[in-house]
Amino acid sequence: MVHGNPTWSFFFVSWIKGLSSRYRCIAPDHIGCGLSARPRSFGIRLPSPQPGDDLHAFIGTLGLEKKITLVLHDWGGMIGAAFAVCHPERIARLVVLNTAAFPKPSTNPCHGR
Repeated sequence: MVHGNPTWSFFFVSWIKGLSSRYRCIAPDHIGCGLSARPRSFGIRLPSPQPGDDLHAFIGTLGLEKKITLVLHDWGGMIGAAFAVCHPERIARLVVLNTAAFPKPSTNPCHGR
């Protein structure tokens, strides 16, 4: 579950309560949002300037073998959709909530590649 702004992972608490008995539910905060660490000492702007890269790296650490469902809210829609476009073989479905369309970036259209 990928949140937007000004929300954070707690936006999905009721979803997680309803789904976690049947599904593995993961709702990370973007770096610098919610209760996540604020790594100012590493020179990272907050929120992170590359949330698409952050999501790609995070999903890569999870060891997921099955296709995933991404639940996307607000600007999390753009971040998750970019991941889905770059990795369609990893996606079972998208659930898109209150998000908008964004033009494809002219450079680095696939974050994490």
